[in-house]
Amino acid sequence: MRFNPIPLITFCLLVSFSSLAQIANPQTEVASRYNLSLKSGTIILEKNITAEKVNSFNRSLARSTDKSFVIIQFEKIPTQLERQQLLQAGIELLDYVPNNAYTATINGNLDITSLSQTKARGIVELTAFQKMSVDLAVGNFRPSAVKVVGTVDVRISFPKSYLYETVINDLKNKNFDIINSEYKEYRIISLRISTQRLAELALLPFIEYVESMPGEDETLSPFWTNWGRDGVRSSILTAPISQGGKNLKGSGVVVGVGDNADFQLHTDFSNRLINRADIAYNYHGTHVAGIVGGAGIINELRTGFAPKATILSQVFHKVFTNAPAYVADHGMVITNNSYGNDISDCKTFGLYDLYSKILDDQALNLVNLQTLFSAGNSGLKKCGPFPDSFRTVLGGYQAAKNIITVGNASPFGGIYRSSSRGPVRDGRVKPEIVSIGAFIESTVPLQGYGENTGTSMASPAIAGGLALLYEKYKLQNAGANPKNGLMKALVCNSGDDWGNPGPDFTYGFGIANFSRAVDMLENNRFVTGNITSGMDNIGPITVPAGTAELKVMLYWNDPAAAPVSFQTLVNDLDLEVIPPVGPAVLPLVLDTAYNQVKNYAHNGVDNINNIEQVVIKNPVAGDYNFKIKATNITQNPSQDYYIVYDFVPTETKLVAPIGGETYLYGESMMVYWDSYGTPQNLFTLRYSLDNGTNWITLKNNIGPEKRQYAYISPNPTEWFVIPSVTTDQARVRIIRNGVDSSTSLPFVISDTITASLSTVQCEGYFSIDWTREPAATGYEVMMLRGDEMVSVATVPNTELTYTISGLSKDSVYWASVRPLIGLSKSPGRRAIAVSRIPNTGTCVGVISDNDIKLDSILSPVKSGRLLTSTALGNNTPVTIRIKNLDDVPTSGDIIVSYILNAGLPVVETILNPAIAGGGILDFSFIAPVNLSIAGTYTLVATISQAGDPVSANNSKTKIVKQLLNPSITGIIPVSPFIDNFDAATIQSYNTPEIGLTALDRYDFVNSNSNGRIRTFINTGIAYSGNRAITLDASINNAGTTDSLTGTYNLATYDAATEDLRLDFRFKNHGQVDNGANKVWIRGSDMGNWVEAYDLYANQKDVDAGYKLSSSIEVSDVLRNAFPPQNFTTSFQVRWGQYGQTLAADNSGSAGYTFDDVRLYKVTDDIQMLSVDTPIVNSCNLSASTPVKITIHNSANTAISNIPVRYKINGGSWVDEVINTAVGANSNFQYTFSTGANLLATGSYLIEAEVMYPSDDYHANDTTSVSFVNTPLIVVTNATPYLQNFETDNGNWYGAGKNSSWEYGTPASYKINRAASGSKAWKTRLAGNYNDSEKSYLYSPCFDVSSMTAPTLSFSLSLDIEDCGTSLCDGAFVEYSLDGKLWDTLGAYGQGTNWYNKDYASGIELLSIQDYHRWHVATIPLSSIPYSLSALTQLRFRFVMYSDAGVSREGIGVDDIHIYSNTAGIYDGITMGSSVNAAIPGGTGWVDFLSGGKLVASVKSTVAMGSTDVQTYIHTGSTRLSNFQFYHNRNITIKPAITGLAVPAIVRFYFLDSETESLINTTGCSYCTRPEMAYQLGVTKYSDADDSKENGTIDDNNTPGGFTFINSSNTKIIPFDKGYYAEFEVKDFSEFWLSDGGLNKNTPLPLKLLSFTAKKQNGKDVLAEWTTGEEYNISRFEIEVAKGNSDYQLNRFTRIGSVNSQGNSNGEHRYSFTDLEINKSDVRYYRLKIIEADGSFSYSAIRPVVFTNDVQWQVYPNPSAGVFYLTYQLADRESLTVRVYDATGKTIKQYSSNATGFLQKMVIDLQAGGVPSGLYMLEAETGGKKQFFKLLKQ
Repeated sequence: MRFNPIPLITFCLLVSFSSLAQIANPQTEVASRYNLSLKSGTIILEKNITAEKVNSFNRSLARSTDKSFVIIQFEKIPTQLERQQLLQAGIELLDYVPNNAYTATINGNLDITSLSQTKARGIVELTAFQKMSVDLAVGNFRPSAVKVVGTVDVRISFPKSYLYETVINDLKNKNFDIINSEYKEYRIISLRISTQRLAELALLPFIEYVESMPGEDETLSPFWTNWGRDGVRSSILTAPISQGGKNLKGSGVVVGVGDNADFQLHTDFSNRLINRADIAYNYHGTHVAGIVGGAGIINELRTGFAPKATILSQVFHKVFTNAPAYVADHGMVITNNSYGNDISDCKTFGLYDLYSKILDDQALNLVNLQTLFSAGNSGLKKCGPFPDSFRTVLGGYQAAKNIITVGNASPFGGIYRSSSRGPVRDGRVKPEIVSIGAFIESTVPLQGYGENTGTSMASPAIAGGLALLYEKYKLQNAGANPKNGLMKALVCNSGDDWGNPGPDFTYGFGIANFSRAVDMLENNRFVTGNITSGMDNIGPITVPAGTAELKVMLYWNDPAAAPVSFQTLVNDLDLEVIPPVGPAVLPLVLDTAYNQVKNYAHNGVDNINNIEQVVIKNPVAGDYNFKIKATNITQNPSQDYYIVYDFVPTETKLVAPIGGETYLYGESMMVYWDSYGTPQNLFTLRYSLDNGTNWITLKNNIGPEKRQYAYISPNPTEWFVIPSVTTDQARVRIIRNGVDSSTSLPFVISDTITASLSTVQCEGYFSIDWTREPAATGYEVMMLRGDEMVSVATVPNTELTYTISGLSKDSVYWASVRPLIGLSKSPGRRAIAVSRIPNTGTCVGVISDNDIKLDSILSPVKSGRLLTSTALGNNTPVTIRIKNLDDVPTSGDIIVSYILNAGLPVVETILNPAIAGGGILDFSFIAPVNLSIAGTYTLVATISQAGDPVSANNSKTKIVKQLLNPSITGIIPVSPFIDNFDAATIQSYNTPEIGLTALDRYDFVNSNSNGRIRTFINTGIAYSGNRAITLDASINNAGTTDSLTGTYNLATYDAATEDLRLDFRFKNHGQVDNGANKVWIRGSDMGNWVEAYDLYANQKDVDAGYKLSSSIEVSDVLRNAFPPQNFTTSFQVRWGQYGQTLAADNSGSAGYTFDDVRLYKVTDDIQMLSVDTPIVNSCNLSASTPVKITIHNSANTAISNIPVRYKINGGSWVDEVINTAVGANSNFQYTFSTGANLLATGSYLIEAEVMYPSDDYHANDTTSVSFVNTPLIVVTNATPYLQNFETDNGNWYGAGKNSSWEYGTPASYKINRAASGSKAWKTRLAGNYNDSEKSYLYSPCFDVSSMTAPTLSFSLSLDIEDCGTSLCDGAFVEYSLDGKLWDTLGAYGQGTNWYNKDYASGIELLSIQDYHRWHVATIPLSSIPYSLSALTQLRFRFVMYSDAGVSREGIGVDDIHIYSNTAGIYDGITMGSSVNAAIPGGTGWVDFLSGGKLVASVKSTVAMGSTDVQTYIHTGSTRLSNFQFYHNRNITIKPAITGLAVPAIVRFYFLDSETESLINTTGCSYCTRPEMAYQLGVTKYSDADDSKENGTIDDNNTPGGFTFINSSNTKIIPFDKGYYAEFEVKDFSEFWLSDGGLNKNTPLPLKLLSFTAKKQNGKDVLAEWTTGEEYNISRFEIEVAKGNSDYQLNRFTRIGSVNSQGNSNGEHRYSFTDLEINKSDVRYYRLKIIEADGSFSYSAIRPVVFTNDVQWQVYPNPSAGVFYLTYQLADRESLTVRVYDATGKTIKQYSSNATGFLQKMVIDLQAGGVPSGLYMLEAETGGKKQFFKLLKQ
């Protein structure tokens, strides 16, 4: 196959490659054997294995755990011996990279000797660019990967040389956010990372590759008849052997279906479903599953491919994520996956990514598992430069080499238009096979069938056909499963050639023909083998005469490709077929260049695919040979392969109908046939209604290319319409004119019959009626038994009703009827089945005459347990309940009897009880039973009465158990009682159960039938062994409360004197908070339950594995209960769980799993409870800091002489003894006499231990605490505290849950600078705060006790999610005087820019979005309710709180300022006159106050004499001069001495409110103004005429009078209600605040009146704008950001330009139309307004929504009542939201007009009258609706 991939565009100016590699030019690339084909581009590796360069390399290599990651290239592929030699030298070769290269890890230094001996030629350490997917490298992020502004979600792979624990810990230490590690077994981890840290991540030595996170899995059908099965020739396989079929139904085959539905409620999957899908009962997944294996219970016409196969359902990719367990536990051998991700982005189509690698690895590890994926429905897209629909097969899953990717064909011939086409990126053939997937009817909710079309429907057809193929193989091989590679080869080689001759990129190897696949399998036309490099394997093939085609296919499961490699083929095998005469025939190969993908396949060598096919038309009979060449085995010592070959006979064969089918009047039949060989003549199609006596021609001269009769052109309705003639002798014949013919066996035509429930029903009865088939010779009544409909009765044709009796009143039954036709009584089409639960009915008439029923056994009631209140006795009565099902009283005696454990019957007679019609009689036998001995008792009760016609309901069996309850003794910590549940059988219950099987002491109770207990989910779930107990729900429901109760005979123990403990392991599968999620105990089974442990409060995260509970002191719990309790023979523990969904797997949903329950008695347990001092937030510690601990004596007696010790930072232990007697069951605080040397500031770890000799329980003997010692900073009136963090972190530090606090330079999208300088503290410097965060930024300690009016100010930047009246995220400040007790600092309404939220709950905090400009926040410390003298160790902490929903950039903190604020900033009007003070010179500040408030301050080391200062406050609109806005406050300073030799320092005080007015001013779009106070500089104007320094700028006209002191030379310090600007000057004048000074920037003289962007004709966008003034404008460029990720990253691209209409004072109108085709997602438009000199500005942004790339979601869910709906709609599009309760009543309604941007709506169900429970949210816009389930708790 010729390889001609589209070259990747590399931005060479942005990327620097390693000095050891060079960028290849085209000539070199073609010529060199040593190109490295990387995804980032092709490089030629320099030959650099010399001592000098290797030594240089060793010095420069990046290392982690002394390992480095490189690529090494060799002159030839190393042998296994050479690889071992390299490994011994610390060089481990990993994945192959074409050509002749491997990724490798180097442990230590490179060894030149080993490299030279193994003929290494070059080595390179990859750049960040080369280790990233191209979209990441060039910053063109996938929309699906940008969930949070400024970040991107990525997946990394790491080399197998590194341990997962090492990698994950290193990533966490570097503060990378771990999203999940579900694929850690495949060495893949998902992260969320700042876009600015991508290169940093990629360059880590343990990072092999970084790629964008693919989108969420999506179903692929765009929105079953026999043609689905007939089209791929599987109907003949499922047909009975008597009709020429194979009777294959998929029995014994387990097929995994990964999709979007839990379809357990659909009857078609009865008793054949293993459900692991925690998801709703959705359409798509149910439809897909029905194609694979629906049983056609309700409608036999909708039977799937494999109606006896077992279906294992999971949610999308979890089916293969959990495949190792499903293969081990259930024998799963096939998975169908009708979904993809990034399904509309050409940039991702065909990419081989880490998902591809996982699937390829899995095919090699799970050798029997065949995985299928639908190719995608992107065939209507055009991905240039490829023509038409080519190169649209999805990337990721679909691009894997070792799976089967399936395309969609039409039942009428040809590919379906939306089916994705190949090739994939490296030129491989995809899809490999196609199937009929258009207009398919299959199962859908609720108990129905519906139509769907897409590759989603084609793939399950292949999966179902494969199930038949697996079944056939197992029948031939004693139940053994085949290898997946063989199955793939058989399916692909079976394909009938559609489209271009040979393989192509549309159909792959054709449309599947399972009849041919089974033929190859049956006749053993396959070979499995193994080959090593350099070998040729040759095998014989004897071709018989009459063969139309010889098809030989070679397939091998190829090792997964290196993540960095562009070419994916690792081991290259080649196939030849050698005929008896002539040259060898090479496989058919395709051209991969974009302009040649339509070319026919030709014979050649294939170096791209791991599947090759040779096709020889009309081969001569004789001996052939196949030859397999091991062209290049680069990975593993050898390669397994599969050869399959088919002799396609020269024949015409009818394949549908074949005989035995059923058709109804007026139905349309599609006739299918196969015909091979030449000459290809025209066909004639005929049918007969009398077994071939007479034939009627349907159509003559059918074209030779046709293989079905279903003309859609030129006659759209031309197909076989079934005539209205009832017959069992209909046949069809196809004739290849003048050559041969094929005739079906007889099939049945009949009229439609309709089944219905009879009007009269009765309990235990199912009465069914049906309509007549006039020509029927009888009817067969059928009922669902097990997993299929079976015959229960045959009735004559005169009867149209039938009653089935003796049924359980608690079960659902399905029944139907079918006519019997002709003398053969062949069955016609079965009526649509009807269902009934026979628990009601009037029983009037004769339906139940004389029928009495043994309704139940009332006693014994239930199982019991010895030595408990439930123990069964030796004199237990036997009581039964008899029900009269007739509508009149019974007549005559009733004989009753029972048999216990197959003993002698006990018979008694009830004399003529005359039970009323529908009445009951409870009867107790005179003879009781003895159930006192432990064991299982089977009690069979029977009744009889003369004339009772139904015996099926006359007996009942009840099994009760007397359970053992052995005494538990001798349990100590080293030898506890332990239950690991491994003795249990696999069992599951949805009803209460006393005594689980083989777990006698455990009982289960649920609140409804949705609650469930299981002893096994999957392999790998249990903590120890392979059994554990799981409480969950069996199906999504409104809620069920379940409990597991264990009974333990602890009568030998005394709670008052002995210390018994309980612990256990438990795993959280995703539980939400509920009062049922707890553990209770009681001393006896008659006592009150006492709470002992809160499961929810202590559970780990879903992915964190098992949690060991605390050592629960059950003796203490019982002793402290009210009233007190003690241990008895029936001590009980109850584990509770509230469930709404199932525990699907290890990754979540809901439920708890329990394992390793332990009970043990401890002696003299002395617990180390805590280290009390030093406290976590310490300061000013000394060289002998007291260390104080608290211990607990759990014993029931006082204990003294207790050894304790501590150590600091791993140093030596300090040992002491507590001589004081510690009271029984009490705590004791002890201070070590030897203090700790903690004089140095910094972090410490202190470890403490108690070591009492007779303490036999050691798990609680130790504790540790990490703490920070910060300095104590004394702040006085004269020495305020100002920390701008420019030198270091200022001894501030972050901590807490999910903390995102970081120190450094902010680099987020919005908060992208510090307030002053370059350093600050922020929640994630380059990104957003975390979900579920409760973190703290701690200060050092401050002594402010001597200050007059201590005040805290700081610079603040905020972007915190604001949910209106509901709390979601927020920040606040706390203070503490001792580091232990913390309280909120300040309150709502206090201070400046302090808390903006005061929730009804009493919570006060900051919660505000997009207030990201830095600004002042101030609070007087007098708000602390303590005297100043108490504030000697005052500390602060900033608190960041977030929920689990949307996150934003958070909070930035800078310029912490603590000072005495005795005056405050002047906040009056313009001063009427100046204030005067003398400045004598010196080091002190001279304050100028008006009305006691600060105007300015001056500090000058030289005398300035008498000085006048005045402030001017402008009260009108913001001042504007020469296109520059000015602050509305300015000052004048006029000293007696104006010229200074040394600069003086000035403080210019101004208010934040005034600054906000300046920032928010309007009226001149092109005039300059600051974005925040910290961008202000000082404009100084000096004039010889002092009268012009007067508070107005209009008369400031003296040349050279202006000087600008820019912001870098102006300190803006937060102070009081604003700031002061501190700057240096030598002479004095008038001072103004602005952002740039006059003429600093040339403004753009334009007034933009309006700018709009609106959708036109559904596909274009019209942008229109109007200007009011223009001067020197050159042009307007129209820019667009395509999608939310581009918008969030400010990534706009130019799409057009419009020239200015020229200078004008009037209006100019402009427009531009965006005509780009295939617009999608949300597009954001703006104008770039460019002046003649090149300067520019931007307009506002206007969004236009095409398709929504934002997944609407509701969170948190469940919630206590407040939910948030995130959505995005077109501008001004209306949204209506309704919330319905369970009855369908509307309880809430909201409406909103969209802005085009991402929005959030608050759904508030907190109000009274809205109880907890399930609700449905309906979001409606434009006639379309979305629904969300809400759970209020």
